[in-house]
Amino acid sequence: MLALEPKRLVADQVYTEKQVKDLLRQAGIPTPRYVLVHEESDINSLNLEFPVALKVCSPGILHKTDVGGVWLNIQNKSLLITAFRDLHNKFRGTDFLIETMEAPGLEMIVGLIHDHILGGCILVGMGGILAEVIHDVSFRALPIDLAQAKGMVDDLQAHQVLEGFRNRPVDKAAVLDLLVKVSNLNTIFHNQIDQLDLNPVIVHEKGLSVVDAKLIVRSRQEETPYRGLYSPSELKPILYPRAIAVIGASENPHKFGGLLIRNLLEGGFPGRIYPINPNADRILGVPARKTVGDYDEDIDLAFVVIPSNLVPAAVRECAEKGIKGVAICSGGFAELGPQGEQLTQELEDVLRSHDIRVLGPNMMGILNMNCNLLGAFAIEALIPRFYKGRIGLITQSGSIGTAFLQNAGYDGLGFSLHVALGNRVDIDEADWIRFMNEDPTVTVIALQLEGIKCGARFLDALRMVTKPMVILKTGRTSAGAKAVASHSVALSANDRVFAGVLKQYNILRAETVDEFYDLVKTLTCLGSFKVRRLLVIETSGGLGIIAADQAEQAGLELPQLGDATIEQLHSLLPAHSVLNNPLDLASIDAQLFEGIAGLGLMSRYDALLLIFGDPVEGASRAVQAFLEGTTKPILVAFSGGGEIEAEEKLKIMRLGVPVFPTVERAMTYFRFCGRSCEAQSADKHMV
Repeated sequence: MLALEPKRLVADQVYTEKQVKDLLRQAGIPTPRYVLVHEESDINSLNLEFPVALKVCSPGILHKTDVGGVWLNIQNKSLLITAFRDLHNKFRGTDFLIETMEAPGLEMIVGLIHDHILGGCILVGMGGILAEVIHDVSFRALPIDLAQAKGMVDDLQAHQVLEGFRNRPVDKAAVLDLLVKVSNLNTIFHNQIDQLDLNPVIVHEKGLSVVDAKLIVRSRQEETPYRGLYSPSELKPILYPRAIAVIGASENPHKFGGLLIRNLLEGGFPGRIYPINPNADRILGVPARKTVGDYDEDIDLAFVVIPSNLVPAAVRECAEKGIKGVAICSGGFAELGPQGEQLTQELEDVLRSHDIRVLGPNMMGILNMNCNLLGAFAIEALIPRFYKGRIGLITQSGSIGTAFLQNAGYDGLGFSLHVALGNRVDIDEADWIRFMNEDPTVTVIALQLEGIKCGARFLDALRMVTKPMVILKTGRTSAGAKAVASHSVALSANDRVFAGVLKQYNILRAETVDEFYDLVKTLTCLGSFKVRRLLVIETSGGLGIIAADQAEQAGLELPQLGDATIEQLHSLLPAHSVLNNPLDLASIDAQLFEGIAGLGLMSRYDALLLIFGDPVEGASRAVQAFLEGTTKPILVAFSGGGEIEAEEKLKIMRLGVPVFPTVERAMTYFRFCGRSCEAQSADKHMV
């Protein structure tokens, strides 16, 4: 239990090193012994244990070494007085801190920062004067517990140093304890900390000590009211509507209102569809009305596809009608500058005064394969290949969403739900993450994001996630320039903080559009799994070399075949086969793969990668043979197979085995997860 009671700090104040260390010691965080002096005469009465350090102690001087404000390794009182006179002449009118010198040890950095999106975050890394050069650092959102502290340390490239590298033991437990205590400081000080910089923290064989410390308190700011996450029941009328109105429905196949209503009708939506158009009696054979108020029936969802200046009034009319949700496809809002921002404000005013949920504006639409809801435009060419599946897809970019759906269609993979976010004037990505996590038809969540609408809601949603989830976030550069007052801030480019938060909650992060799709495909077919020992069987030696390289980069092992297995293979395979791991059959005979499947090789391995680098007819039968002999995950890379490849790929996908066009893409999950999957809970993330 910390001795430091909850308290408030003085806003906009930069605390002196002594003040910070006083607070640290009260919180049970060890520092060197120190004393504050102002005049030379203060030194004479001190009973000091040498060597000591002398530092200028002023709230206006954060980087003391840079301005010549530090003397180290002072061996006696006479030298201390000499050092004091030097600093006193340089920094008149300030105080000075004398503290005992710490014995050499491992130098680390620990800090807190207030990220402008995600709020309070903690970091740990290799410290000292080279902290900003080495950049070996990891982040987590606050608060953290002991297990998350361990995850932070394990993320460091130099984490082995804390395990006693080259028989130089250091107190890893003390580091983890420090991280938890520093995390607690943010709660104790009511989330007022803007920057806390502990650098260096010197870690010894037993214990540690915070040698230098800086603290900057946040400015007084009015906090934006936190609305919390919408419940799935509030959003269900949008994705599972019984009746839909289309405001702006059109007969014109080139207009969004025409495409949208056509897709709803041809998609086979079983509920009622109400076209709204003041200038038409019928739209594509369906009776139309001038306004939603002209219908007596209950309507769950309204699509809005009209000029932006008419949208706020239309949403108000929907709310007064009792419609629960509105999907605004119309553009022309905040993305277009001042005039659009004014319309956005008008829309927000409607939301404040009416009980209605809004998706968008400027969004492509929504899809639900469970009820044949094809409420989107720009999907017309994809519809023949839409299949019902288990993926919950959330995208901010319409083009990335359609590209994903196209890939899923070609693979026969299918999806369950797709929501395009648009400008997020109301419902945002966090609300849909919660919805997808609780929807029983979704087993994998896929989120493409350009920016986070509300960091607090986003974190709340991630804490709830119990399903495998992959995020592709574009716009990786740090948003919002900020004066660098501490090492912690210098190390905290916004994207690093985001990456650390995803690790904290076991969310996979894709780096490219292909990786985004490939990770989701693997998780949909196989669920999350742990892999250390991989077996590769191939038709092409060159592709096997690529697989071996990729495996090493992922931290995986390729254990060689046992003598007994090699003896069996000699009688089964051609003489020119290469009996290693990768196992190169040098043949496109699918029966050879089937014969190997019967040998029970997978008992020694965690996963299998099959590489068909040629037109292997019957490849799906070979995969089926392996499936019958193991419950271990199987992935397939298939290339160079022409029409045979296209046919066999779909057959293999129907077996629940993911197929990829290259070895590199087949290895995506291994590269991203590898041994790191061992930190995930199998119960939490299994499909």
